[in-house]
Amino acid sequence: MSINLNSKLDELQRSDRQLETTVALSEIRSQLQELTKSVESCQSEVSEVKRDMVAIKQELDTVQQVKEEIEELREYVDRLEEQTHRRKLRLLEQVCNA
Repeated sequence: MSINLNSKLDELQRSDRQLETTVALSEIRSQLQELTKSVESCQSEVSEVKRDMVAIKQELDTVQQVKEEIEELREYVDRLEEQTHRRKLRLLEQVCNA
């Protein structure tokens, strides 16, 4: 009878271990699913940030081009003012000499 009881006890312990293993595996699966969803969400956010960065870079490039064009226009205006000033001086000389 003792052997029979030991056998039953062993069987119950194995059954308990199997149940514990099944519960642990279920918890691990659940956590993996949550982690997978979290990673997918992060990937989506990273993609959005990358798109935003590309758009910002394009805007910065446009601003830089406009800045360069403004600098060129300023140089042009400076040259025109210098030429106008020289013409005025020549005209004043001509008027004074006449």
